[in-house]
Amino acid sequence: QLISILPEVFAFIGLVFVFKSFSERKSPFLAWILIVLNHFWIALAIVFNDKVSVSEIAFYLAGIILAGGIGYIALLKLKKIEMRILISQYLGHVYEHPKFAFFFLLATLGITGFPITSTFIGEDLIFSHIDSNQLFLAFFVASSFVVSGIAGIRIYARLFLGPHVKTYHELPYRSS
Repeated sequence: QLISILPEVFAFIGLVFVFKSFSERKSPFLAWILIVLNHFWIALAIVFNDKVSVSEIAFYLAGIILAGGIGYIALLKLKKIEMRILISQYLGHVYEHPKFAFFFLLATLGITGFPITSTFIGEDLIFSHIDSNQLFLAFFVASSFVVSGIAGIRIYARLFLGPHVKTYHELPYRSS
């Protein structure tokens, strides 16, 4: 009987991780890892929910692992160059690091299930293993996908968009 509620519990844990990622104000590393861990909790929930093949889970997690790794490496290199990366304000690092911004954007799109990655197809495979009477599981999984997308784009926006944190760059006037 305990096994029958484990998928909902695991999906709820993933949802809590992604909510914590969305509310994180200091470390982009913690926020990024929490988004990645959310996907692993969802995969674990689906494994306990239905008979799913290893290739389907591997196809779903391959995109997550690849995008998560690229994003984490980009964060490490940005931290090495800039020494200060917080997500409490907009830092505007795209002015000086457009390559990091591009690769991190691709990683963010990959981790949020954008259609250019295997994660997008993997999310459809995940939903095919949720029955129509499992409302809580479907709600937790769908909510975590939506909030993880918002949290990922928020990390990207806080690190790379906005006026640059260094004051020697030109800033547009507020009235323009």
